[in-house]
Parts: sequence; C-alpha cells; structure tokens
Amino acid sequence: MLLWSILAIMAATPAVVVAQQGQFAIPLTGLLNQRIDPIVDPDNTKDIGHLHTIFGANNFGTKLNTFAQMQKATCTTAATQADKSNYWIPSLMFVNPDGTYEPTWLQGARAYYMVQNLTMTEPFPEGLRMISGTATSRTVGRELRTNGIHIESEIYSGANKGNKALGFNLPNPKYDNRPPPDQIRLKIQFPGCGNGQLDSTDHFSHMTWPLNSNNQWDAQFGIKCPPTHPKRFPTLQLEVYWALYTGQRSRWRNGANDINVAFANGDTFGGSLHADFVNGWNTNVFRDAIKSTVCLNSDATNENCPAFKPTVNYDTAKKCRYAGMVLDENSDVGLGYYKPLKNLPGCNPRWDESGGSTKPTACPAGYVKPGWTWPNVAYGNWNWPLAVDFPNAPSGKPSDSWLSQFAATLGERFVAWGSVASTPGGTSEDVKNNKNLATAPNKVQQVVGL
Repeated sequence: MLLWSILAIMAATPAVVVAQQGQFAIPLTGLLNQRIDPIVDPDNTKDIGHLHTIFGANNFGTKLNTFAQMQKATCTTAATQADKSNYWIPSLMFVNPDGTYEPTWLQGARAYYMVQNLTMTEPFPEGLRMISGTATSRTVGRELRTNGIHIESEIYSGANKGNKALGFNLPNPKYDNRPPPDQIRLKIQFPGCGNGQLDSTDHFSHMTWPLNSNNQWDAQFGIKCPPTHPKRFPTLQLEVYWALYTGQRSRWRNGANDINVAFANGDTFGGSLHADFVNGWNTNVFRDAIKSTVCLNSDATNENCPAFKPTVNYDTAKKCRYAGMVLDENSDVGLGYYKPLKNLPGCNPRWDESGGSTKPTACPAGYVKPGWTWPNVAYGNWNWPLAVDFPNAPSGKPSDSWLSQFAATLGERFVAWGSVASTPGGTSEDVKNNKNLATAPNKVQQVVGL
C-alpha cells in the first residue's frame, strides 16, 4: 500500500485532539535518518546527538538555516510545497533478543495545525524554532516541556484489536502486553503561545502552553495565552507512524521484562520523547490557511484548501531527496539496514527505566568522532530512499548490478544514490577516509546550495 493511501485512511479517522475552531494536517514523508540537530548541536561540534528521523526542506543540515535559506530548498517532503519547515524526532529502533538494534519501518507522518480562535491566532514568525519534550532527561509531569508527549499502539484485528493510549510509555510488555502492534504512533504537541522571540537558551522558554478557562496549562484545549507569552499561534502536533518489519514481528517477545523497542537516544521507557521544529512556511500561504474555515476543516485534504492548492504535490514530496552529506559511521552495516547495529549510533547506551531520569552518555569502546561523506547508496524503501554510505562501493556512483549482491536485512534493497538523486554521490574512498574526524578530509558537512 502506498504511503499516501495509508495517510488517506488515517485522515478518515478523527484525530484524538479536536480543536474548537478547526485544524488542517500536512502529510510528510521522511527525508533522512541522521545524527544531526542544528538547534541543539550546531555543526555537530559537541557530537552529543542521536539518530533523528527528519522531515521537510531538503537543504537541512548541521547549520541552522535562515528563513531565506529554507526557502531556497529545491523541494520538501511536505505534501504542500509551501511548507519548507523542518521537523525531526528521535528514530524508533527495534531491539533484537541479542541486544542489537535495527530501524523500524517509518510509515509516514502528519503535522496537524490546530486553531482555537480564528481572530486571535497569527502565523509563526519566520524562522521560529522550538523543542517540545526533553532528550536527556525523563521528567514527565515535573516540567512544562514534557506536557505535550503521547504514545499509542494499535492492533488492527483479532482478539486484541484496538488502539491503546500509553501516555509517555513505549509499547514494551510492561506497559502493553499484547502481541506486536501493527502501528506505533508518537505524538508531540508544541506550545502555542510565544513572547515574540525566535528562540531561547533552552529552546522552549520563549514559548509556553495556552491556558484553559480555569487558568491551567492546557496543551490541547487552552483558549488564551498568559501575559508573559501573549502571542497566540496555532498548536502544532507532529504525529509519526511506525510499524515493524516481518522479521521484527517474529522476534517480538512478551516477557514482563522484555524490551522490543527503544528511541535512538537509548531510552526504552519513553519519557524522553521530544521533537524539534523550525518554521519555514511561506508566511502568506500559512496566514491564509489559518484564517480560512475551509482549510480548518479536519476532513479536508490539502487540495481542498485554497491556500494550499497551488503548491500541493504529493509526487514531489515523495521523490524529494536529501541535498547534504551524511556522517561516515556504521557504514559496515548500512546504518542498521544491511545488518543490525551492535550499538546505537553515537554515544547512546541503552537507558532502561531502572536507569534513572538522566540520560547516560558513555561511548562504545573504540568510538571515534566521524567525518562526513556524500551518500553512495540509498536504502530502497518504498516510502523514500534513505541516504546511506556503504563500504566497498565501486569508484564513482555504484551500479545497481553491484548492489544486487547485498540483500538488506529488513527486506528491501539498496540502489545507487545517483539513480534517485541529482546530488553528489560518494565512493568507497570517501567511506574509508572520513571515518575518523581527526584525519578526515571532510571535517564539516556540506549541503548543496548553501
């Protein structure tokens, strides 16, 4: 089933969060999985990141793009090409019985924009960025930043059929003892009230949650903003949909202490769920959409919104390819798509519930900070070809005939990067020479057009 068909089915199901005035949803496909976070770690200087699954403008990189630079992206994975924003979230990993890791199957995502008051709501400032949730601590319920995270798992048929709301818990057996889910949904709401600044030192305090009629923080149904943050913006909710590959379903375990899934930062509990957003919307288009009762119809497709109709292009979104370099790490296993990872990328040891509220940061034995390489192959997922560097590629862009000998563990195939993207393709020499930042020719990331 094609991604857009899946998202169309989801669109027919009422969203859990229902705004009083209305909402619209922007379908998203994935752009790439990488340890890149230009808000928290610009230029990857501190090398503190974990794998993120990234959506949006294809000129995303380690440097935080200006609004003008975002507009120069040649495409976006958002169905509405007027949305040159970037959204990113920790990748969801499958944990094998032997403790190794594999990526799970990204089915797609949607960005919901909810409006409570048509008159008061204004568009996001150009270049606004914010983070909802916390990546290095699990303080759910103890600080405002964690108010917007929700995790659900759903089984489509049989005796265990139904959707289960898990709060901030991942669907490991302690919190969901059913058979393996057909879909895992990660939902992150972002605060909708601002003080007029584009950012703050913690990337949250310039924003806050709206208040309900009892003057209580209310991420979902707040109707007014506090005096400290008087500007009312739409409430953004990012929903990301994951599934398990067939082999992963067969290896799912139901013992009380078993762990089947984890975030790429090592968290097997779920409380560190978080997401980042940088606004790259065409301001006029966005303003027209949030002021239109036609667009703010939860049943409307993007084509039915007059503001979106000129730039809706699902084919462009699906074919949008990343325009930058990738970190030269884990190439021997194709970032987990060729063979399982012994350790999560970066310095992200497993972080079980018993491990406390603060994230551990020990690096694997022998870890060295990597340099950068142009991707030389793509993991041929039907959803989107993921940019990957791979060992022993022929000089120049590898051929599909060479790649046919490599069967991806997760059931898909690898294709030559040059067959899916016009951006530069790497070589085996790139992979060999850039694994250690100290000696790497490519010490900083390059992105085409920047």
